[in-house]
Amino acid sequence: MIAIIRKGQLGAAEIVKKRAKKKTLTEEEQHELQTIRRSADLVMVYGKKAAEVLAGHGIGPQTAARILAMMHTDKEKFYKDILAAEKNFAKNKIYWK
Repeated sequence: MIAIIRKGQLGAAEIVKKRAKKKTLTEEEQHELQTIRRSADLVMVYGKKAAEVLAGHGIGPQTAARILAMMHTDKEKFYKDILAAEKNFAKNKIYWK
């Protein structure tokens, strides 16, 4: 499977390898693996569109899935929804940690 990961997820390959070897993962690693799997599932189902959405600043697999589920008929609405998600992230990121 192919997943879209962020710059900060450089340890993603090690987590996937660790899981493939059936080693136990920490809670943080399990959460990271779940994010990687969601991303890979989106790429498998939606292809290039998923990559475009996940490239948005602050857009993770959950938000990307919500945007992709809207089944956009025109590109303009698609990109407006991505922009709206980026704006929402910028507005609310101070409350997240």
